Amino acid sequence: MNTYAILNTNDITKLAKAKAPSCAILLYTLLLRYCQDKVSSYPGIKTLCRGLGDAYNERTVYRNLAWLVDNGFVVRKHRQSKERWTIVSRLVENTKKAIEKVIDTSEKLVKTVSGEPVRKRQQNQGFLQQQKRTKENKSLFNKRNNKRLSPVFSYERWERPPETVKTEAETAWADLCMLTHPPDLSKASKDQKEAIIRGVLHTKELAWVLGVYPDLLKSKVL
Repeated sequence: MNTYAILNTNDITKLAKAKAPSCAILLYTLLLRYCQDKVSSYPGIKTLCRGLGDAYNERTVYRNLAWLVDNGFVVRKHRQSKERWTIVSRLVENTKKAIEKVIDTSEKLVKTVSGEPVRKRQQNQGFLQQQKRTKENKSLFNKRNNKRLSPVFSYERWERPPETVKTEAETAWADLCMLTHPPDLSKASKDQKEAIIRGVLHTKELAWVLGVYPDLLKSKVL
Protein backbone atom coordinates (compact mmCIF):
# COMPACT_ATOMS: atom_id res chain seq x y z
CA MET A 1 0.00 0.00 0.00
CA ASN A 2 1.48 3.31 -1.10
CA THR A 3 1.32 6.24 1.29
CA TYR A 4 2.33 9.85 0.80
CA ALA A 5 3.13 13.00 2.71
CA ILE A 6 2.30 16.62 1.77
CA LEU A 7 5.09 19.17 2.14
CA ASN A 8 3.60 22.64 1.96
CA THR A 9 5.26 25.55 0.21
CA ASN A 10 6.14 27.34 3.46
CA ASP A 11 8.14 24.37 4.68
CA ILE A 12 9.84 24.03 1.30
CA THR A 13 10.81 27.73 1.39
CA LYS A 14 12.15 27.51 4.94
CA LEU A 15 14.14 24.32 4.20
CA ALA A 16 15.60 25.92 1.10
CA LYS A 17 16.59 29.13 2.91
CA ALA A 18 18.18 27.06 5.70
CA LYS A 19 20.05 25.06 3.02
CA ALA A 20 18.79 21.81 4.49
CA PRO A 21 20.71 18.63 3.59
CA SER A 22 18.93 16.20 1.31
CA CYS A 23 18.70 13.58 4.05
CA ALA A 24 17.11 16.15 6.43
CA ILE A 25 14.47 17.00 3.83
CA LEU A 26 13.69 13.32 3.32
CA LEU A 27 13.48 12.73 7.07
CA TYR A 28 11.19 15.74 7.49
CA THR A 29 8.89 14.42 4.75
CA LEU A 30 8.94 10.95 6.30
CA LEU A 31 7.99 12.37 9.72
CA LEU A 32 5.05 14.18 8.08
CA ARG A 33 3.96 10.87 6.59
CA TYR A 34 4.00 9.20 10.03
CA CYS A 35 2.14 12.15 11.58
CA GLN A 36 -0.61 11.94 8.95
CA ASP A 37 -3.15 14.57 10.08
CA LYS A 38 -1.67 14.90 13.58
CA VAL A 39 1.03 17.14 15.00
CA SER A 40 3.48 14.47 16.24
CA SER A 41 4.55 10.87 15.78
CA TYR A 42 6.92 8.42 17.48
CA PRO A 43 8.82 6.27 14.91
CA GLY A 44 12.15 4.88 16.10
CA ILE A 45 15.50 5.40 14.39
CA LYS A 46 15.43 1.95 12.78
CA THR A 47 11.90 2.61 11.49
CA LEU A 48 13.11 5.86 9.91
CA CYS A 49 16.04 4.10 8.31
CA ARG A 50 13.72 1.50 6.81
CA GLY A 51 11.41 4.31 5.63
CA LEU A 52 14.36 5.77 3.71
CA GLY A 53 15.04 2.37 2.13
CA ASP A 54 18.16 1.85 4.29
CA ALA A 55 19.92 4.35 2.03
CA TYR A 56 21.32 6.11 5.11
CA ASN A 57 22.82 4.56 8.22
CA GLU A 58 21.61 5.32 11.72
CA ARG A 59 24.44 7.76 12.41
CA THR A 60 23.49 9.88 9.38
CA VAL A 61 19.85 9.76 10.39
CA TYR A 62 20.76 10.89 13.92
CA ARG A 63 22.84 13.77 12.56
CA ASN A 64 20.10 15.05 10.21
CA LEU A 65 17.42 14.73 12.89
CA ALA A 66 19.62 16.89 15.11
CA TRP A 67 19.85 19.41 12.27
CA LEU A 68 16.02 19.55 12.02
CA VAL A 69 15.78 20.06 15.80
CA ASP A 70 18.48 22.74 15.90
CA ASN A 71 16.89 24.71 13.03
CA GLY A 72 13.41 24.70 14.56
CA PHE A 73 11.64 22.30 12.22
CA VAL A 74 11.11 19.49 14.73
CA VAL A 75 10.80 19.26 18.53
CA ARG A 76 12.25 16.11 20.06
CA LYS A 77 11.01 14.54 23.29
CA HIS A 78 11.89 11.37 25.18
CA ARG A 79 12.10 8.32 22.93
CA GLN A 80 9.40 6.52 24.90
CA SER A 81 6.95 9.41 24.44
CA LYS A 82 4.18 9.13 21.86
CA GLU A 83 5.02 12.72 20.90
CA ARG A 84 8.70 11.96 20.30
CA TRP A 85 8.82 13.97 17.06
CA THR A 86 6.61 17.09 16.86
CA ILE A 87 6.35 19.07 13.61
CA VAL A 88 6.66 22.75 14.58
CA SER A 89 4.84 24.16 11.52
CA ARG A 90 1.83 21.94 12.16
CA LEU A 91 1.87 22.78 15.85
CA VAL A 92 1.82 26.48 15.03
CA GLU A 93 -0.93 26.03 12.43
CA ASN A 94 -3.13 23.96 14.74
CA THR A 95 -2.58 26.40 17.62
CA LYS A 96 -3.60 29.28 15.35
CA LYS A 97 -6.75 27.42 14.29
CA ALA A 98 -7.61 26.62 17.90
CA ILE A 99 -7.23 30.30 18.89
CA GLU A 100 -9.38 31.41 15.95
CA LYS A 101 -12.02 28.86 16.95
CA VAL A 102 -12.03 30.12 20.54
CA ILE A 103 -12.32 33.73 19.34
CA ASP A 104 -15.15 32.83 16.96
CA THR A 105 -17.00 30.95 19.72
CA SER A 106 -16.59 33.87 22.14
CA GLU A 107 -17.88 36.33 19.53
CA LYS A 108 -20.95 34.17 18.90
CA LEU A 109 -21.53 33.96 22.65
CA VAL A 110 -21.28 37.73 22.99
CA LYS A 111 -23.73 38.20 20.10
CA THR A 112 -26.16 35.77 21.71
CA VAL A 113 -25.94 37.45 25.12
CA SER A 114 -26.23 40.96 23.71
CA GLY A 115 -29.46 40.07 21.91
CA GLU A 116 -29.67 39.94 18.15
CA PRO A 117 -26.76 38.99 15.85
CA VAL A 118 -24.61 41.74 14.36
CA ARG A 119 -25.73 41.01 10.80
CA LYS A 120 -29.39 41.22 11.79
CA ARG A 121 -28.71 44.40 13.74
CA GLN A 122 -27.01 45.93 10.69
CA GLN A 123 -29.97 44.93 8.53
CA ASN A 124 -32.35 46.55 11.02
CA GLN A 125 -30.25 49.70 11.06
CA GLY A 126 -30.32 49.80 7.28
CA PHE A 127 -34.09 49.34 7.30
CA LEU A 128 -34.55 52.12 9.86
CA GLN A 129 -32.34 54.47 7.86
CA GLN A 130 -34.33 53.69 4.71
CA GLN A 131 -37.59 54.24 6.59
CA LYS A 132 -36.28 57.57 7.88
CA ARG A 133 -35.32 58.66 4.37
CA THR A 134 -38.78 57.67 3.12
CA LYS A 135 -40.46 59.81 5.81
CA GLU A 136 -38.21 62.75 4.95
CA ASN A 137 -39.03 62.40 1.26
CA LYS A 138 -42.77 62.26 2.03
CA SER A 139 -42.50 65.33 4.23
CA LEU A 140 -40.63 67.23 1.52
CA PHE A 141 -43.21 66.12 -1.07
CA ASN A 142 -46.10 67.27 1.12
CA LYS A 143 -44.48 70.63 1.71
CA ARG A 144 -44.04 71.16 -2.02
CA ASN A 145 -47.62 70.13 -2.74
CA ASN A 146 -48.96 72.43 -0.05
CA LYS A 147 -47.12 75.32 -1.63
CA ARG A 148 -48.53 74.45 -5.04
CA LEU A 149 -52.10 73.91 -3.87
CA SER A 150 -52.36 76.60 -1.20
CA PRO A 151 -55.08 79.13 -2.18
CA VAL A 152 -54.25 82.76 -2.78
CA PHE A 153 -57.25 83.86 -0.76
CA SER A 154 -57.86 83.43 2.92
CA TYR A 155 -60.54 81.14 4.29
CA GLU A 156 -61.90 84.12 6.16
CA ARG A 157 -63.68 85.33 3.03
CA TRP A 158 -65.89 82.24 3.22
CA GLU A 159 -66.92 82.90 6.75
CA ARG A 160 -70.59 83.71 7.20
CA PRO A 161 -71.14 87.45 7.70
CA PRO A 162 -72.62 88.40 11.04
CA GLU A 163 -76.38 88.78 11.04
CA THR A 164 -77.71 92.34 11.35
CA VAL A 165 -80.32 93.09 13.97
CA LYS A 166 -83.75 93.55 12.39
CA THR A 167 -85.85 96.55 13.26
CA GLU A 168 -89.41 96.31 14.52
CA ALA A 169 -90.76 97.17 11.04
CA GLU A 170 -88.60 94.54 9.33
CA THR A 171 -89.63 91.92 11.86
CA ALA A 172 -93.31 92.72 11.36
CA TRP A 173 -92.91 92.58 7.59
CA ALA A 174 -91.18 89.19 7.75
CA ASP A 175 -93.94 87.80 9.99
CA LEU A 176 -96.62 89.07 7.58
CA CYS A 177 -94.87 87.50 4.58
CA MET A 178 -94.79 84.20 6.44
CA LEU A 179 -98.49 84.53 7.23
CA THR A 180 -99.86 85.46 3.76
CA HIS A 181 -98.60 85.72 0.25
CA PRO A 182 -98.93 88.13 -1.34
CA PRO A 183 -98.82 90.20 1.89
CA ASP A 184 -102.19 91.47 3.07
CA LEU A 185 -102.27 94.11 5.85
CA SER A 186 -105.85 93.23 6.70
CA LYS A 187 -104.62 89.93 8.15
CA ALA A 188 -101.86 91.51 10.22
CA SER A 189 -102.21 92.38 13.88
CA LYS A 190 -102.63 95.99 15.02
CA ASP A 191 -99.01 96.23 16.18
CA GLN A 192 -97.72 94.70 12.93
CA LYS A 193 -99.78 97.15 10.85
CA GLU A 194 -98.49 100.16 12.77
CA ALA A 195 -94.88 98.98 12.50
CA ILE A 196 -95.11 98.27 8.76
CA ILE A 197 -96.89 101.62 7.94
CA ARG A 198 -94.31 103.46 10.05
CA GLY A 199 -91.47 101.70 8.21
CA VAL A 200 -92.95 102.45 4.78
CA LEU A 201 -94.07 106.06 5.24
CA HIS A 202 -91.93 107.54 8.05
CA THR A 203 -88.63 105.74 8.81
CA LYS A 204 -88.32 104.57 5.20
CA GLU A 205 -86.98 101.19 6.34
CA LEU A 206 -89.54 99.47 4.12
CA ALA A 207 -89.80 102.12 1.39
CA TRP A 208 -88.84 99.51 -1.18
CA VAL A 209 -91.98 97.50 -0.41
CA LEU A 210 -94.22 99.93 -2.35
CA GLY A 211 -92.14 99.32 -5.44
CA VAL A 212 -92.93 95.59 -5.21
CA TYR A 213 -96.43 95.76 -3.79
CA PRO A 214 -97.94 99.18 -4.87
CA ASP A 215 -101.42 98.23 -3.59
CA LEU A 216 -100.18 97.26 -0.12
CA LEU A 217 -101.56 100.31 1.74
CA LYS A 218 -104.96 100.00 0.10
CA SER A 219 -105.61 96.82 2.07
CA LYS A 220 -104.84 98.32 5.46
CA VAL A 221 -107.44 98.11 8.12
CA LEU A 222 -106.73 100.30 11.14
